[in-house]
Amino acid sequence: MHGAWRCADAAVRAGLARGCRVRLLQVIGAVVDTVPETVECAAAQAVWKAMFPDSAELDMAYEEDAWHVRLPCVRADVGGT
Repeated sequence: MHGAWRCADAAVRAGLARGCRVRLLQVIGAVVDTVPETVECAAAQAVWKAMFPDSAELDMAYEEDAWHVRLPCVRADVGGT
């Protein structure tokens, strides 16, 4: 889950966390028309809320034919191509 790793890494690089370990326990999904970047964005959102439960939801945007997550701590996006 690249989105989960990227989100955790961004938080560490921004000094919001001293270190972290992301462990995927279960994936629950449905058979739908899902593209990889939407899964990355969902994973990033889940990790962000697990690390910072009192924070606001992350902003997501559809730009250049791909979904992206805007992390408040960094300029780089998570997701997309």
